[in-house]
This record gives sequence, structure tokens and C-alpha cells, in this order.
Amino acid sequence: MTALNGSTKNYTVTVTANLSGTYAVGYYHDGINYIACLWNISEAAPSRIDLESSDSTAVSASISGDTVYIAGTYGGTPCYWKISGESATRHDLDGTGTVVVSDSLILGSDLYISGINDADAASEACYWVVDLDTDTSSRVSLVGGAGGSAHEMTESGGILYIAGTAYSSYDTPCYWSIEAGADTQHLVYHGIAYGKTVMIYGSNRIIGGWFDYNSPYTQALTWTYSSAQVPAVELPPVFTGGSSSYSIVSASLNSGGDRYFAGQRTGMACYWLNGVIYSLDGDDSSAAYGIKEFDSELYMAGYVDAQQTGIPPSAAISFSTACVWKKTGPTVTRIDLDPSTTGEAAARDVFVKD
Repeated sequence: MTALNGSTKNYTVTVTANLSGTYAVGYYHDGINYIACLWNISEAAPSRIDLESSDSTAVSASISGDTVYIAGTYGGTPCYWKISGESATRHDLDGTGTVVVSDSLILGSDLYISGINDADAASEACYWVVDLDTDTSSRVSLVGGAGGSAHEMTESGGILYIAGTAYSSYDTPCYWSIEAGADTQHLVYHGIAYGKTVMIYGSNRIIGGWFDYNSPYTQALTWTYSSAQVPAVELPPVFTGGSSSYSIVSASLNSGGDRYFAGQRTGMACYWLNGVIYSLDGDDSSAAYGIKEFDSELYMAGYVDAQQTGIPPSAAISFSTACVWKKTGPTVTRIDLDPSTTGEAAARDVFVKD
């Protein structure tokens, strides 16, 4: 584990928002730049709050007390926005080259942000840890993370778990467990595949991901890991041979023992519940990025009405409309947010602020 002690730079941003309600976190394209923003989806006509006025993205939200923390990027630099009452500040984090920010989670008095440092060059799976009492931060390179990536996080019993992909001659799914500041890498599968999500299920960790069954076409997979490498289980439908269909997992959730995975199947947003696939209300150019639950209601964040070129996870989006699907019991409704005609508009996460 390598920690780099970087000084955090703080900036007061123009947004002033006393947040109350249910919000989606994401971004849209204004014709020149991506703009990090929030949408109040409690309102009949959701209003948008821009976090910046120039190149930025918001991908994940965490709450501690009355303060909301939004993880993302500003000008390609990893950062988080701290919103307390009507005060909002941006805190830039240490990063090298192209940086990908994936997820955030608060454990104790620390904010953890997972991602990839120097993604277009050396590429290393890493996380940033922020002391919420002092706002000081450091970047930590994960053990065995060279050439890899770090994505979804979860916590159980004071242990932090980060899903990702390790690289040693080939890509393979893994997760890291972090306890008392020390991280351990667990390789869940012996073979070429990609890890994206992690959930705790009893004494097991379930990793969600995919492999290229007919490159570049992908098959969504899960691995139920206890202590030894395990074979993959395909999420339906199962693709074979020369098919040009594909599926990908983007997020996961354990809801009272029900196993949810959200993602995309051949260009359409979908989710899997206990191994059964359900298409979300949308079209053949949609995707679900994130999944959260509040008061027995499920929220899946993503986009619809997109022009997509290529196959996930490398697809390029020319235009789309950010949206959130809300599942109450068996009923799913879609909340459309801002469209972008010059780039991707997408919701990436949802949070509730009382």
C-alpha cells in the first residue's frame, strides 16, 4: 500500500443550496463542457443545481450528519464537493494524468473515494481517503492494483470492500478488503474477465462484472466468493458463439437478501433481481449506472434516448437524457431530467437529504 500525502485545495463554488428532498447526482453537456450537477427529483418538475460552470462530473454521493459529499472530477482532477446548509466548497484531490472517479462511501470519520489514477498511462487502482474532521486527504495505491481499476464499494463490520479488476498478464476480477488502513487483494476468478461491483451476501462477497465472449461483445457475470477462486455464473440471457448481443453490470445492491444488479443489455437499461432480468422503461439506447434504496423504494440512475457508438464499457454517447427509475413495489416509473444534444447527460447516483 502506497500513500501519497497531497495537500487538498479548497474552493468556494457558486452554488448555494439548502438541500432537502431526494436528489440525483450526475452531469450534462452544455455544448462545450460536461457540467457536474444535482437534480431535485422530489419536485414534480425536477430542478437542477449546477455544481460548477466548467468541465466537471459528479458520480457519487455520501452523507454525514447534515453534510453532503459529492465525488467527481473538475477539469480532469479528482475532487469532492462539500455541501453544508447553504455553503458549498470544492476540494481538489491528488491525481496524475487521466483520473477516473468511481464511487464514494463514508466509514467512521473518513470519506473514501475509489477510482483509477493515470488511467491512460501507468493506470493504477486506488482510493482517496479524506479525514472529515480536518478535510485533509491522501491517495492510496491498492496492493496489486498496477494496471487495474477500482470501482464499487461497500462496508460490513467496519471493513471496507472495493470491487475492481487486477492485471497480471491479463485482466481478472477481484476485490480489496481494507481494515485498520491495510488492504488485501482477493482474486475471485482464474481467467480473463472484469470486476465492477461488490455486495456482501451472508458470509460471501458477490462480485459483478463481465467478460468478452465474442469481443467486443460482453456477457454479464457474477462470482460468489468465500475464500477460494470460483467459476463465473452468467446473468441471463446467456449469449453464445457469434452473437452480437451483450450485457454489462454497473451497480449492485443487497436489499434484505434480494440481490439486485443494474446495468445494460444490448443497449437497453435493465436490472437483475435474484438472477431474473427485467427491462426498464426506456428504449434501445438506455443504461442504468447506479442503484440505491431508501424507505423501501428503489432508485436506479442512468440515461435514456441516447445515441450510442460502440459496446460498453467503451461505448461513446453522442447525446442522451439523464433519468432515474423509481421502483415502488412492482411499479417502476421513470423520471426524465435534462437532455444533452452534444454529449452524454446521465444520472449516476441518488441520495436523500432530510
